[in-house]
Amino acid sequence: MNKTQREAEATAAINLIKQIQTLNSILPQTPPKVLPMTTPGGNPSRTQFIIITQQGTYFQSYSSTIAFIPNNSSPTQLDRSTWNYSRTTNKYRNIFLEEGIATTKEKIANGTYILKDLNK
Repeated sequence: MNKTQREAEATAAINLIKQIQTLNSILPQTPPKVLPMTTPGGNPSRTQFIIITQQGTYFQSYSSTIAFIPNNSSPTQLDRSTWNYSRTTNKYRNIFLEEGIATTKEKIANGTYILKDLNK
């Protein structure tokens, strides 16, 4: 890729970011929507939640945020301390991400997912 192509891609990316910012500023502000995940028995979970916001979708286990999938093109974020915390958290995280632990670990290693402190 030559310099002109890189500059054109950078300009396109900046324009896309500006469009997203404009849309976010004119969209009505809606409160987050909290949905309980479903247990294997078909009941609403009292400890596992999906939280939908204007910025993206969160997975919360008990009182800890485990994962965040942004609405923009940013990578999925997993909490550095809690993403692989317990058997129950892992089971519901796999459901939320629609994949198994091996795929999640691979995506962390290749940068598709990033580890962040989501609970600070």
